[in-house]
Amino acid sequence: MNNLLFDPTKLRILLVDDTPANLDILRKVLIAQGYNIAFAQSGEKALNLAKRLKPDLILLDVMMPGMDGFETCKRLKSNKATQAIPVIFITAKIEHEDILKGFEYGGVDYIAKPFHQKEVLIRVKTYLQLQVSNRQLALLNEEKNAILRTSAYDLKEPLSSLIGALAMLYDDMERMNPTEIKTYLKKMMATSHGMLQKLEQLCDTSEIDRACLGYAFCLTHLEDIIEMALLNQMALMRQKQINLSTEFEDTPKILIDPYRISQVVVSLLNALIEQCQAQAKLGIVLTLKDKKTVELVIKLQGKIAMQALDKEIEISAKVINTHHGQLLLEQSASDVLVLRIQLPIA
Repeated sequence: MNNLLFDPTKLRILLVDDTPANLDILRKVLIAQGYNIAFAQSGEKALNLAKRLKPDLILLDVMMPGMDGFETCKRLKSNKATQAIPVIFITAKIEHEDILKGFEYGGVDYIAKPFHQKEVLIRVKTYLQLQVSNRQLALLNEEKNAILRTSAYDLKEPLSSLIGALAMLYDDMERMNPTEIKTYLKKMMATSHGMLQKLEQLCDTSEIDRACLGYAFCLTHLEDIIEMALLNQMALMRQKQINLSTEFEDTPKILIDPYRISQVVVSLLNALIEQCQAQAKLGIVLTLKDKKTVELVIKLQGKIAMQALDKEIEISAKVINTHHGQLLLEQSASDVLVLRIQLPIA
């Protein structure tokens, strides 16, 4: 356990004992170490405080009038709000049967009376460190699951592009010349290699543990990404009779994560085409702006349901911002929508 992660001032201990003198001794010992302390003099009060304060550890006397420590512990462990809180019994009853009974009711340890301060501190710190470690592991598992979900989504878009390109090649191969076929096959190979790279990252558990599967930057031609994205949407554009025009300037490679940017372009194109009216006009222009920025302009002329685009634009803007670029939205009253993706040149 890394002691830098263990901060007593952020931890709370609930002391439960019907004898004020015992509470006072424990309180002074633990406060001196920086712990936050709460206390109760009965089992009933302990149950209420535990639900309200959610302490990190409970030190519980066994022999108390009314509800004894065993029953108090049993009720704590039967309540979802408090069952995860470790309970250490403090008692003069150290018979074997009593110890077993305490463990059966959910206690994690015993401290015998009269207790030694050093023993109390060691046992308290041991179980609090375990609590902190368990929380850190839970957070790491959540992060790992989020990484895996994100990576699976990252693979979905290039796989969709690949399927779309294969479908188009299958339908149009007889009308295409060998050069066009080779061009499409080259782009499909590039997409496949990108997916393989992502899968290799997923197979490397050390990469997942370090949460390093976020972005993988490399110098890339944005034109290649746009062409693959258009191939992916070709079937949908034909179905909706979209009039497509493209204009690509000669632009340099830029430092981007090609899979993230591909995801953005495919998602935005798909959302635009799905939500626009049939026979709309779609213009794609790639230009070099001020010799410092590559700009992709997506212009749609036709009625479109803008509300359906809000989420895609929000997510895409975050990805673009991570690349130190910006996503701009322009809309006129004449059913003309323009999206500008601006990315800096490395």
